[in-house]
Amino acid sequence: MRKFLLVILIGLSIAGCQRWGDSPHQAHVKNLVAEGLQEEAQRWESSARYALSFPIGIQLPYAERRILNPEQSYRATAFVASLAMDQRVAITVEPSSNSRVPVFVDVFERQSGEPSFKRLASKKQDQHQLLFEAPRQGQYIFRIQAGYRARGLVNIIIASQPKYIFPVLNTHADAVKSFFGAARDGGKRQHKGVDIFAEQGTPVVSVSAGRVHKAATTPRGGNNIWIRQGEYSFYYAHLHDIHVQQGQTISTGQTIGTVGNSGNARTTRPHLHFGLYKGVRGAIDPYPLIDDSHSLLEQTITEIELSPRWVAVKARELNVRAGPKLKADIVQTLRRHQLVQVEAVMADWLRVSTAEGFHGFIAREFIQQPNPTRWQLDQPYLVMAEPEMQAPVLSRLDAGEKVLSLGLFGPYRLITFAGGLQGWATVETPLLSTGDKQNRNET
Repeated sequence: MRKFLLVILIGLSIAGCQRWGDSPHQAHVKNLVAEGLQEEAQRWESSARYALSFPIGIQLPYAERRILNPEQSYRATAFVASLAMDQRVAITVEPSSNSRVPVFVDVFERQSGEPSFKRLASKKQDQHQLLFEAPRQGQYIFRIQAGYRARGLVNIIIASQPKYIFPVLNTHADAVKSFFGAARDGGKRQHKGVDIFAEQGTPVVSVSAGRVHKAATTPRGGNNIWIRQGEYSFYYAHLHDIHVQQGQTISTGQTIGTVGNSGNARTTRPHLHFGLYKGVRGAIDPYPLIDDSHSLLEQTITEIELSPRWVAVKARELNVRAGPKLKADIVQTLRRHQLVQVEAVMADWLRVSTAEGFHGFIAREFIQQPNPTRWQLDQPYLVMAEPEMQAPVLSRLDAGEKVLSLGLFGPYRLITFAGGLQGWATVETPLLSTGDKQNRNET
């Protein structure tokens, strides 16, 4: 009967998430069921569905280090980011050298006007990276979940990658000073490209292979070139001079002209106006497709210092924020000595979960390791392996016993008891007592 119910649950999740059933993630669920781990499979997949409904907002690039605890490895995490049309993203999962950690990565898009999700891409299990290209502008969800009972250290990097090379030689994205959509002619029209400033005569290169559709001089664009490749058209304007001719076949990186200020740019500093047009959609923002500033993270992720799993608030008050920025929205405010669970670490931030079930980021400088204090029990307590009712019972403590208390996490108190063991003390209730007896009878 239990297996039959699980099959129903799996079927529901497939119906609510198109193309989910053929993913490595779903294959893992089926393997767990085949091994007789029906309850574990249900718990693992329930966490996956929950994560999709409550993703964490991020800006690219994003990187974190995560220590996988077997008791908590079933927990999925989902991140949501806004992407431009055709923007390319690499999701990289790097287990440490001594870790054998299956990590599942899936990319989803929320169905328009519906509560369901459409799976667009999945990482193959024999690869450490998934390359994804957004089919349209919108928000995309990246769900990451380690395999059941996974243990080890894993680095996760989500970063944008340029689809095309940069169109001005020896220049990078920081040379873009005017962006797509900016007002032109007193607001009568919008800028349909980006302006890349450089010295006059700097070589302009083709971002893609293609054929020169037009090379001409016009009042607005000055010396300009149109290159077509499939459904894409690339527009290079305000050139000082042109090095190609109409009908010529062009290769990626070939010099096609030089930076200038011809046309209606004659009163401005030399720059290249670069535009990108896609079929019937017309002009699209080219910046995310040539932006090379997010390809590499400023700090090597392996240099990020790890953190204990449980930390205490050091400041009088500490805000849990929706993102790893001081200006991010406040999710919850914590008080001094409250415990939080560290899910992952970044350079100066920790991604945490709180006793109230909130998820967010806290600044690393405002936390500390829990400070132990002596605590005498006023009534019987059960000691659990984790701060949750379903966790195994480690021990039972009688009223009057003395232990070291490290702090509170909701109704659970982290303690150190006989033999230096750590566990979570909670008031013994009839329900927990019954579970304790069952655990003892089974051992």
